[in-house]
Amino acid sequence: SVTLGWNSNSCNITSVPNTRIAYWDGTTSTWKDKGGINSTGTTTTGTITTAAAQSSFGHFTLAQFSDATNYFRSVQTGNWNQISTWQSSSDNSTWVAANSFPSYNANTITIQSAHTVTITASVTIDQTVVNGTLIYGDYTGSTLTLNNGTGADLIINGTFQDIGPNSLVWSSGATWSMGTSGTIIRTRSTSASTWRDNYDGGISTIPATANWIIRKTGFTDSPSLSSTGGMYYPNLTIENNTGTTWTTSSS
Repeated sequence: SVTLGWNSNSCNITSVPNTRIAYWDGTTSTWKDKGGINSTGTTTTGTITTAAAQSSFGHFTLAQFSDATNYFRSVQTGNWNQISTWQSSSDNSTWVAANSFPSYNANTITIQSAHTVTITASVTIDQTVVNGTLIYGDYTGSTLTLNNGTGADLIINGTFQDIGPNSLVWSSGATWSMGTSGTIIRTRSTSASTWRDNYDGGISTIPATANWIIRKTGFTDSPSLSSTGGMYYPNLTIENNTGTTWTTSSS
């Protein structure tokens, strides 16, 4: 087995339970998780031993993994499923580079202001706050699912662009809401009624200062409006970016 230690001068341990020993695999040019048992000490000083005996000599180092239930926040613009897009934290205070991308298991997920995160593959999210921009992109086969957790499951304070190829899937009871400066941009014919029907507290409670944009682009289908009694679309903008005539539809 391999035992490694740390102290206040050697490295930055933020969570002892999340600490592991990693081995450099020269064949694949990647660090391999060798696990960790018998970890002792604190974030300032301690030791950890590999979960099993090691038969290879080489480079070993300390590493930390992102617990799926951690807090996540964007650290730069990028795709959702790129690990480099994210930081994670076990306490929502001390942040480190993530070792996984978030899913609905995360405590909270935040898209920070000035960052644009694009969903390019199927993912289930929950407890997600958009302060920057979140794009459900036009990637074949991808589906965005909203899980039902505590409170609104998607909060749009910044901008959400719904240009995905499929309708959003809403788990039973899943909801969304907008902040007073939130913007939703829809460019496809999908999800018109589900955005309407799954608003937290009912669609009639949507902030009067929020923005709802229906944007016709080069897609063969067209976005539509769907209304029900007691609702309205605040600051509604209808855009046609195709250069041809477009007749909108509603229900």
